Amino acid sequence: MVVEGYHDARLAVECDGDKYHGADKWADDMQRQRVLERAGWVFWRCFASAFIRRLKEVLEDLLKTLAERGIEPMGAEDAPRSVHTEHRVVSSFTEPAA
Repeated sequence: MVVEGYHDARLAVECDGDKYHGADKWADDMQRQRVLERAGWVFWRCFASAFIRRLKEVLEDLLKTLAERGIEPMGAEDAPRSVHTEHRVVSSFTEPAA
């Protein structure tokens, strides 16, 4: 997930764990992260097990990191209108009747 704020501030948020993909994908994730970091992205990672066992501490760390990056919650009325936002509704394909 990517959380964005004003002035192009953004934070890539990743939650890792075997439920999402196994250890074999870890090297691919790290390679992708290094490429994006070279492009200026900042990552925040947690493990699913830590999220479950220490939810409060993990969320506090995430909120602290967001605050350090200057990314704050904003309502729709505060959202900059110059930012392109895309909204898609995806539904399953239904075969037309013959």
